Amino acid sequence: SPVVRRLNGADDLNIVVNSGQAAGQNVFHYHVHLIPRKTGDGFDIPLPYAGSAMPDRTHLDAMAVRIIAELRDPVRQQIARRLAVMSA
Repeated sequence: SPVVRRLNGADDLNIVVNSGQAAGQNVFHYHVHLIPRKTGDGFDIPLPYAGSAMPDRTHLDAMAVRIIAELRDPVRQQIARRLAVMSA
């Protein structure tokens, strides 16, 4: 990000990934948007989005625990490795 800031004369930047159609993705391969920002540039990514609400912090924390547990699950990891070998 220091290179993006320097080359664009930006103060900061937004890093955005839209994953799936419901999230606004319209080019269906993985890509990252780097949006150079300058103070007072008028660009905004409002949160929460119109028609939505920020989840309760307790809900966010509980979801984080579930994601971490899923990623650490050795059975899940073993299955993933086997599927990767089978598809290679």
